[in-house]
Amino acid sequence: MANAFFRLRKVKAKTPQIIYVGFRFGKDQLIYPTGLKILPDYWSFKNTRVKHVLSNPHPNRDLINSKLDKIENFVNYTAQRFSLAEPPTEFTKNILKSELDNYLNPPKIVTITFFDFIQTFMDDCKSGKKLNEGMRMAERTIKNYGTGFSGLKEYEAYTGETITFESLNRKFWHEYVHYLTMVKKYKINTIGSYQKYLIVFLRECKKAKLWSDQDNLLDEAKILTENPIDVYLNKNEIAKIEQLDLSDNSRLDKVRDLFLIGLNTGFRVSDWYQVSLENIKKTGKENAYIEITQTKTKTTATTPLRPIVRDILSKYNNELPIISEQKINAYLKELCIKAGINEKVKTTSTIEGGQQIEFFEKWEQVTTHTARRSFATNMFRDGVAPTIIMKATGHGTEKNFRKYLKLDNSEFMDMLAEHEN
Repeated sequence: MANAFFRLRKVKAKTPQIIYVGFRFGKDQLIYPTGLKILPDYWSFKNTRVKHVLSNPHPNRDLINSKLDKIENFVNYTAQRFSLAEPPTEFTKNILKSELDNYLNPPKIVTITFFDFIQTFMDDCKSGKKLNEGMRMAERTIKNYGTGFSGLKEYEAYTGETITFESLNRKFWHEYVHYLTMVKKYKINTIGSYQKYLIVFLRECKKAKLWSDQDNLLDEAKILTENPIDVYLNKNEIAKIEQLDLSDNSRLDKVRDLFLIGLNTGFRVSDWYQVSLENIKKTGKENAYIEITQTKTKTTATTPLRPIVRDILSKYNNELPIISEQKINAYLKELCIKAGINEKVKTTSTIEGGQQIEFFEKWEQVTTHTARRSFATNMFRDGVAPTIIMKATGHGTEKNFRKYLKLDNSEFMDMLAEHEN
């Protein structure tokens, strides 16, 4: 049976030459570069190895010869393996070349880390490569993923232990929640948000078959939540905002107008700019209304066109001023202070496993989302059925809608008294 052999192509060269391994297939042969080099002066053409030169020994003689021995054994063993195969398999040049490719030039194994994968996932969301039901991810959603990513990075730094796909189990989940609770001292709903971000990441890891979820974590993990103490503005407070003289403050005037759009439509802040002439329609009885496709849910929301909304559109020639949500939230507090919205508000939340009671002035809690809550709560107080209000807010279930109703016990008693009268 044929055996492997070695040769140099340029035997009289004065520069190092590649050592080739060869194998004969009848009248044909394969000559394959080993990747090893040697000066012909150091090469024994009889023994086909690096020879020992007394006057100037080659420094890597033993290492190169050892590698050549291994290559020779590999080629001969491969030829023998195919000759003894059942059923018989023809041993060809292409087969040997493929075997040598894998042996001498194995494909590099790229090891992707958990954080590398999540970073790629977020980059794909931002670029549009990763879509959600055919639509680009909302900027707010991508920002939230970044928050969850940073939280896990901070946790890794805190523990000093690298987060790997193998470490993502039930034990990790509980320890991470404990860290968010006792070290970061986050409130329950904030902890729940970080849990949701992690769940999103884990689902992506499982889809990519990088994580197996042997603990059934995705099915059994409990997301922590508690009813937040969110404020709403009643009609008197909204009137105070409307009546403010802001003729000398165009910045707050624009924010006030955008806020009034939210207070009078029930739309999310991401949909305020959809309030335009193009989305105004009329019923068969000539009642004007606004109909939009919600940015977040891609479902339809419909709300009456109130006179104040029409007036604001006219004020800006039907193009509402564009201001970032971050700036609106900052300016809203300044606006509410000017309007004297300073009622004391009591909040109860869970921190470090115990209840914490805090008191704020109402203006401190007002955000863009307050407009949506105020719209729903005030319409409910006026006796409008939840199913009708939900047409404007776009809630899918009455259970979720009722979370937006921010009436305290005294307000419910007032509503009951009005009903009885």
